Amino acid sequence: MLALLLALLSCSVQALAGRTCEAKPIDARDREAAARAGARLKTALDASGAEVAMVARVGQDLRKHGLVYSHAGFALKTAGRWKVIHLLNDCGSDRGALFEEGLTEFFTDTPFRYQAKWVSFNPSVAAALRAALIAHQGKAVFEPRYSVIARVGSPRRQNSTAWALEVLSAANHPLPDSRKEASLVLESLRYQPDIIHIGYGKRIAGGLFRANAVFTDHPLSTRLSGNYPVSTVRSIFRFARQQNWLTLEQTVEDGLPPLPGD
Repeated sequence: MLALLLALLSCSVQALAGRTCEAKPIDARDREAAARAGARLKTALDASGAEVAMVARVGQDLRKHGLVYSHAGFALKTAGRWKVIHLLNDCGSDRGALFEEGLTEFFTDTPFRYQAKWVSFNPSVAAALRAALIAHQGKAVFEPRYSVIARVGSPRRQNSTAWALEVLSAANHPLPDSRKEASLVLESLRYQPDIIHIGYGKRIAGGLFRANAVFTDHPLSTRLSGNYPVSTVRSIFRFARQQNWLTLEQTVEDGLPPLPGD
């Protein structure tokens, strides 16, 4: 989601919450910073005693827009080791894929800050979520056609936060067999997306006519108003709080004053 805002506001071609296509590998300093961030997150998760959590990371500096975290996935501990399960866009294309990666890899997109936030869930939600992730049931609500501005509940497109939301939406229910079922669960639980305004002029100036930003997934009325309902990390955390699913929220700092908010 924040990848869209970055492109809109700074005309960057790099996609947050996705894979860049740069030929050069991550440099040693960035790799070391990612390793330190992963180690800090591991220490915090281990100390909590949790075996599953939602984790979010900072991408670009979007504080002036009230948004802090650009991307979220699920941290799962199995056989004493943590991995992150999340959806990533491939090289700014119109396709996404599910990945299982280590905690260090979760931070290897050279973010503005190596700050993270994680939340743990009440026992019933945590048990259902952990079982679903171990059984790879998140694939049931995965759509490979990717758009960073995907409409919430769209059967045709999905972004990273939408996948995480649809998995989490079923945490107190059997995991839906389809995205349509997940959408009905979200509707019944009264999930409210964030509304992001993107005027037509900024769509052009921001260079948003590219494969991973499909505006026609939204109705004409939305495109004319420029007010797009989308899932964000902030909206997911807000939703989980409203459902009383969370037992702990913790910011994992990077040695600087933490960025407040979600």
